[in-house]
Amino acid sequence: MKKKKYLAIFMAMSMATATAPVTALADDVADTTGTESGAGAGESGSGETGSTGETGSENGGTEGGSTTAPDTPAENEGVKTIDELNAAITAAGETETTIKLAADIRGDVVVPEKANITIYLNGKRITNSVGHTIMNNGTLTIKGEGTVDNITHGKAALYNKGTVTLNGGTFDRTQENGKSDSSSGGNSYYTIKNVGNMTINEGVNVLTAEGNDELGRFSSLVANGYYNGTTYDNDKGVDNPTLIINNGTFSGGLNTIKNDDRAELTINNGTFKNFYQATVQNHNIATINGGTYKAASDASSTGKETYGVYNCGCGVNIDLGTLTVTGGIFEGADYAIADVSSQPAIVNISGGCFSGAKGAIVKGTNSNATISISGGTFSDKPANAYVAEGYKAIQVKGDKYVVTNKIALDKTSTRIRRGYTDTLKAIVEANGKTYEVADPITWASDKEAVATVENGVVTGVDYGSATITATLGGVTEAPTTPGETETPDTTDAPTTQAEGDTATGDGTDTDGDNTPSNILTASCTVTVFKKSSSSSSSGGGGGSSVTKYGATISDSKNGAVTASAAKAETGDKVILTPKADEGYALDKITAKDKDGKEVKLKAEKDGTYSFTMPKGGVTVDTTFKQAEGAANTDKPAAATKTILLQIGSTAVIVDDQAIINDVAPVIRNDRTLVPIRVITEALGGQVAWNEAAKEVTLTVNGKEIKMTIGKALEKYGVAPVIIGGRTFVPVRFVADELGAVTTWDDATKTVTIQAVK
Repeated sequence: MKKKKYLAIFMAMSMATATAPVTALADDVADTTGTESGAGAGESGSGETGSTGETGSENGGTEGGSTTAPDTPAENEGVKTIDELNAAITAAGETETTIKLAADIRGDVVVPEKANITIYLNGKRITNSVGHTIMNNGTLTIKGEGTVDNITHGKAALYNKGTVTLNGGTFDRTQENGKSDSSSGGNSYYTIKNVGNMTINEGVNVLTAEGNDELGRFSSLVANGYYNGTTYDNDKGVDNPTLIINNGTFSGGLNTIKNDDRAELTINNGTFKNFYQATVQNHNIATINGGTYKAASDASSTGKETYGVYNCGCGVNIDLGTLTVTGGIFEGADYAIADVSSQPAIVNISGGCFSGAKGAIVKGTNSNATISISGGTFSDKPANAYVAEGYKAIQVKGDKYVVTNKIALDKTSTRIRRGYTDTLKAIVEANGKTYEVADPITWASDKEAVATVENGVVTGVDYGSATITATLGGVTEAPTTPGETETPDTTDAPTTQAEGDTATGDGTDTDGDNTPSNILTASCTVTVFKKSSSSSSSGGGGGSSVTKYGATISDSKNGAVTASAAKAETGDKVILTPKADEGYALDKITAKDKDGKEVKLKAEKDGTYSFTMPKGGVTVDTTFKQAEGAANTDKPAAATKTILLQIGSTAVIVDDQAIINDVAPVIRNDRTLVPIRVITEALGGQVAWNEAAKEVTLTVNGKEIKMTIGKALEKYGVAPVIIGGRTFVPVRFVADELGAVTTWDDATKTVTIQAVK
């Protein structure tokens, strides 16, 4: 079988110069010394063919130590030498055994077939002598903090042919000297090599050259599978090696994770940082469900392109190029996903965040892969040919694109009063987050006599219900250049090809381009309602009323704020009108709910602010500052607040702003009684109710007034009473206790209350 380096070089030459990868080399390029990266001294036959790399240790011998096994130390003491460690492994036979390190150890460890060993690193270090630091042929678990290090060219910190579970530890090649894809520096290899079955869990740290990003650029960091047919025949572990990464930190390598011939890779989580080429290079079958993938930051300075995932299915049956991505964050690379498969590879992307300096998703000219995207967010718009049937690539706010087959509105139903407005937003979901659509939306109402809509702003016209619909798409998108259809950006194939390279492809994409015509819709039911007052009967019967919550305006200096409703139902829109004293201007206005959480205020064009009443009511705080150019004064002109109430009417006029209260003033026994709560709150005060004591407490301008229902107010000869669920007091009480001036218009049955703000 020919070496894949020629195919990788050809594929790299076939990538686009502007929006497709230009260069991409597998980590098996020949060094000037004649050795090869990754496959290097090992996979090309110097020490790893057959069992020659283990110097007889698979038969129970030891490497770099005596040939006579010492007595096995007590388990609780731990082992202190390589001889003790290998002797303990031999003594265990097929019994599941945990061996603890009690000191740093120098030498080569071999786990034979049928052994079941757990090595507890216990904060210690194992460093190799001449071979792989740990060669596993059986079942091995490594746990605890500590380090497994290799310092020899062509050898790994961990080489697995059996079954390995990593639950902790740092794996490194501290003498790694690979300086580029063409220079091994005389000492390079994978930190971990797997041709068996391996699982890596949280707490594992894999690196090379002690994290020096100037080195570790000749070999991949972790290699899963076989370099080529020769290594499969001569150094076979299992037919189809598997690597499952559940978590961990992986830093360095020409490719951080390389999934090679016959192998299957699954990544569920973890952090992957690359020094030179790709965070993941896949040749056979790979599934990525999560994780963070950070490509090299110095690609431009080295002249090399970097990739989140470099996918190359380039061999029948053993190099399929099957790639499935359901999640993960890919950033920092020239291309988040790049495919150069000569085989009819399948690439499915249903989730994840993909960002590339030159492009998020791209295919080389001769790629024969089928890319299908049905989810995720992207730094640039994926080509229509890559988007799965029934899906669209939608631009959202924040200069991103989301691929989805549905849109929604931020509300499925809403209630507004006639003449009021509410704003709807078209949204899409990706990776568990919600994004606001930036692409053009067509809005429509099925009953414009009830509600109209323009750019998402719904206006209540008359009582009833209407359905507001948002539509995205429906018109075929025009190509970038008139007369051309959109195809993935590619470049012509080179005029000559590497010897034996059979990659084909004419630079066009034959995937169905159905995306522009997709029509996605979402709707919201709008109910336009009339404000109704609550009612009660004098008998034992009951009425019903909707719970309303207050808008409490805190006192402020140099200005005041009035609310369009002293009380409102949850979901109602309330308008706040700030009014500054002469020489002052509004500085800040905020609203908080009953739990102290901020309530969003919307600045209206007329200088007012609106909010949607939450459950439990709100408190509004304002500050005013001296207007620019105004004379400095500590005594602004006194301002008054005027409140008008009419017998039998629930309308309360506060400074020309109408508030619909839930009860109306009444006349009883020739006394005018008014609802005290709405007046107190209009004056910026607060009302508290003690149900057990039937006691009302008013707080206005720092003054506290208490009264008990049914108990006569001495100055007025009458007791507060409850009418329609509200406390009523004589109008004179307002004048005397709240410091207001009251007047009575008998002709209109109107009470006017004026108070200094």
